[in-house]
Amino acid sequence: MPNKIRITVLLLFIAAFFCAPALLAQGSGSVVSGSAVQDQNQGLDVVAPPDPMTALSNAQIALSSGDNRAALNAIMLAEQSLWNSSPLSVRNVAFVTEPAPGFGMYNLKTGEEFQGDEPIILYCEPVGYTQIKDSDGTYGFSLIVSVDILDSNGNVLGGNQNLGPYSMNGLKSFYTQYNICFTLNLRGLDPGSYILRITMTDNFDPTKTVAIEKTFNWLSSVGG
Repeated sequence: MPNKIRITVLLLFIAAFFCAPALLAQGSGSVVSGSAVQDQNQGLDVVAPPDPMTALSNAQIALSSGDNRAALNAIMLAEQSLWNSSPLSVRNVAFVTEPAPGFGMYNLKTGEEFQGDEPIILYCEPVGYTQIKDSDGTYGFSLIVSVDILDSNGNVLGGNQNLGPYSMNGLKSFYTQYNICFTLNLRGLDPGSYILRITMTDNFDPTKTVAIEKTFNWLSSVGG
């Protein structure tokens, strides 16, 4: 196993049809240190809609009276309350063939094998990131990302830490359809089984953090 590998990580943050600026970060087996988790809460309030039980009760009343629109609005308020009070999590984690052009618009890769100069592209959808409301009534959220490559025994070979913050601000509505595509280009990696670990931290509530891991097989490498 090599003592160090070179990892180039291109992170594409895509929300619906809005594509935020991408970041190119380079590492050389050692982490890139930083202090990206910052206090950005000045003048901002965590969104606090009615408690979910009240909202769901209102939805049931509206539904029983045939007012589907009011029922849907009440359910959406319940979702907002549950969203901000839930832990940070990630769904629909998958290797894909190309960066997704929008939320849910991805093509699954067949298998978990990579080789040569083939990039590793991972699609995922964060859930439960804290959304705060600015004084102008718009919403925003912010995430910090770390990327690590581990061997099959769980030893960290290299990575990039504290990437970001990655934020969306000025949103007119509470926003839940957000996805991230990670494109990794690896060099100097011996053939074998490895683990890609992605760690996300909520920049507005650092107690919220989640790590996801995907095993992959590296068949061959080019360069060094």
